[in-house]
Amino acid sequence: MKSVQRILSNVIKDKKLIGFESTQPALSVKTMNEVVSTVAEHYHVRGEDMLGPMRQREYMIPRQIAMYISKEYLKKSLKAIGDFFGGRDHTSVMHAVRKVDVALQSDRQLLRDINGLKQEMGY
Repeated sequence: MKSVQRILSNVIKDKKLIGFESTQPALSVKTMNEVVSTVAEHYHVRGEDMLGPMRQREYMIPRQIAMYISKEYLKKSLKAIGDFFGGRDHTSVMHAVRKVDVALQSDRQLLRDINGLKQEMGY
């Protein structure tokens, strides 16, 4: 993307390239609270609902994505993530991380969502 931005800005000097340059620095997410908040906002759900016991798909998928991001990018332990997400067992977190990891291989929308979230969080 940066190469495309550089090339286009050299070719089109009098126009602003929308979508390439951010005027704000990328948010650097460092806590699971921030991950939950960002994922909840992206999926239009309440963070508290993601942390609770609800099993409806509208909360379960964002919860699994937040667990995945917490494990892969914040490098939190399975136990720490499970404790944070309502006292879940580490095997539940392992299942969520694996499920997202496998889904990323075939679900293009999920891949776009996670890439967008990663960018928004500064990863």
